[in-house]
Amino acid sequence: MKQEKEDNVRDEILDPSQFDTLQQHSPSYLRPINLVAYQTAMRRGEILGLTWDKVDEKKGFIRLSAEDTKTDEGRIVPLSPELRATFSELRKTRALHEKHVFLREGQSVANFRGAFVAACKLAGIVGFRFHDFRHTAITNMRRAGIDPLAIMQISGHKTMECFTRYNSFREPDLSAAADRLNTHLTLAHQAASKTTAIEREKASASA
Repeated sequence: MKQEKEDNVRDEILDPSQFDTLQQHSPSYLRPINLVAYQTAMRRGEILGLTWDKVDEKKGFIRLSAEDTKTDEGRIVPLSPELRATFSELRKTRALHEKHVFLREGQSVANFRGAFVAACKLAGIVGFRFHDFRHTAITNMRRAGIDPLAIMQISGHKTMECFTRYNSFREPDLSAAADRLNTHLTLAHQAASKTTAIEREKASASA
């Protein structure tokens, strides 16, 4: 399946409440597709081309081979408990004649653009494209404190430059960074002061 061309200059992301609203207005077959994109940063082609032999709910991974990815390199995508449960439910109703995971009326989903655009409109979400889920997922991973190199492994980015373009920073993120730095420095200085005080007490006791 032809992979979607990446638009690295866009900076659209959904906040959790917007995603929940989008899910409420999406048809049932589209919700798990949205969820995978929202949580894993997988590309549209990777998601629609996903087959059951790539999904391991028990261990909690999607294992993509080189032929499945845009970069021609295989990778392992970890699954959240919510996604593992979602795949387990989908497996219960899978069509035995169809190897693909995501189906609509028993057939693999080939195109959902119209349904996605309609859902966004009903949810009051303007200017958001399906591919923007990649920005959203990567930004959420970074906000969760996941190591950038681990995020790159999950998302399939080869270079830090390309990865950085997908990592959206907003004012609250920068404020949070300042708060974390302040906490770190405060604790570090408190520890240093405590150590100094102990050393002074020892010096006074031995004098």
